[in-house]
Amino acid sequence: CPQVQSDLLFLLEDLPPILQRHEEARQCLLGIGTKVLFTLYSVDEGPPRAREVMPVPALGDCIIGRVKNYGANSGYGFIKPVEDAPFTHDLYFNHKDFSSRIGDTLRAKLEGVVCKFNVRLTPDGKGQAKNIEVVSWPDRAEDGSARSSGLSLHGIVQTYKINSGYGFINCPKLG
Repeated sequence: CPQVQSDLLFLLEDLPPILQRHEEARQCLLGIGTKVLFTLYSVDEGPPRAREVMPVPALGDCIIGRVKNYGANSGYGFIKPVEDAPFTHDLYFNHKDFSSRIGDTLRAKLEGVVCKFNVRLTPDGKGQAKNIEVVSWPDRAEDGSARSSGLSLHGIVQTYKINSGYGFINCPKLG
């Protein structure tokens, strides 16, 4: 982990789209003391900052997403949360994480399936989908391309100026 100051700037544009658009959602989900995940970015001029800032879902929070890819032979895949989810990172899953058993024939066709699930974070901040339930099966699977999001870290919102659209996250791992 690079050595940088432990308080990092984040801007309105660094939040998930739903939090960018809705002040009430920001007030509810980004209060002082809120645990967040973020990606550390270096900028050419000035200190590093936090991007892809999102609240850590509570144990019972339900997220909606679409199966991005799935390997029927390995039984593992990734789910991408829907655009308006406050949690935006792709989540790893195993076919055993589905709350009801899915037959081999259907399991081979999981790509594009819309599902709801809970999020469990691993110690390194990666998300895993748990208690997955199928919401709908697609007529055909949709393609989505993966991209690298950098280093994911945990932090706590220290201040957030709702009217100005910026705040600071404290990340002890960086200090």
